[in-house]
Amino acid sequence: MADLHLGRRLGELDLLEDQRAALEGIVDIAWRVRPQVCLIAGDVYDRAVPPAEAVELFGRFLSRLVQTAPVCLIGGNHDSQERLGFARELLRSGGLYIAGKYQGRLERVTLADEWGPVHIWLMPFFRLREARPFFPDDPPESLDQAVKAALAREDIDFAQRNVLVMHQFVTAGGQSPQLCESESLPEAIGGLDAVDAASLEGFCYVALGHLHGPQRVGGERVRYAGSLLKYSASEAAHRKGLVVGEVGPQGQVTLRAEPIPRLHDVRCIRGTLEQLLSPQAVEGGDPQDYLFATLTDERMPLSPRERLEAVYPNLVKLAYQPPALAGAAEESVGAAAPTPLEQFAAFFAQMNGRPMDEGEARAARDACRAVWEEEA
Repeated sequence: MADLHLGRRLGELDLLEDQRAALEGIVDIAWRVRPQVCLIAGDVYDRAVPPAEAVELFGRFLSRLVQTAPVCLIGGNHDSQERLGFARELLRSGGLYIAGKYQGRLERVTLADEWGPVHIWLMPFFRLREARPFFPDDPPESLDQAVKAALAREDIDFAQRNVLVMHQFVTAGGQSPQLCESESLPEAIGGLDAVDAASLEGFCYVALGHLHGPQRVGGERVRYAGSLLKYSASEAAHRKGLVVGEVGPQGQVTLRAEPIPRLHDVRCIRGTLEQLLSPQAVEGGDPQDYLFATLTDERMPLSPRERLEAVYPNLVKLAYQPPALAGAAEESVGAAAPTPLEQFAAFFAQMNGRPMDEGEARAARDACRAVWEEEA
């Protein structure tokens, strides 16, 4: 599992109870599956100084999970890696192995089954500038080089079975994996802050954290588990789950997804206010879901949020996109945030009680284009 992001909110909604239910479900799955080890690939918390409730929740979760199997976890870019690694030496005796911060060497945990040892290598998140001081004789020039250097230093015997747990942006031959709206990483896509999956050859399995979409990268053996819950509208179609894997005697790996229980789903709905409030729309899903709604009325309806919240109490965000802006919306599909043109159109509609007509929309587009060209 990866990217728990404990303490995160969805808009103004507190997700602590949703996270509690998901973690309890994971413990139930662990008791049923009976794994020989549980891996957590970083971003335990959503920020470096998490709420006390999130820390307490994670502590209780670990105390129950470690009763099912040893637990290996690494620090992610959202974690305070020093805090995460507190008392790590003491916790090892209880079956909890923590690699919070990269210190020039990787933590190795060796387990065994009827076919011999399996070595689990823990590589917490680090940036290029943080790795370079550990290699003064030949400083790496990219994150890919830094990861290669860190692995080479360990002199790993790939004739045996090895599993790597890491938290980085991994590509396959320069091809980017699927990103969510909160994961716009242009600097990584450029190459310097990306790790190529080819650099991870030799491992039976690479358990990745960092991206919220469950997906493989360059092959079955390199895989993002995905986040604990759906944390944005762009994740509405994701199937969140655990990756349950088995390493065979020759290092062959079989994998399957195990869905994570959830209290609420995240959905995106779109239509006129009348359509969204119709019995057919309301009965088409759970009204208690966390909803991102887009209104398409010709004119801004009166008190739309209040009317929607009377039926959908967990409305996260309400956007207004009248038909006059349909063309502009098509140009910005997949954008992480509304464009300036969309923001102005919504403001205009709110102030005037109607959407822009064709001439006004053209003038707004020309003004935005002029500003962008000047900035470029």
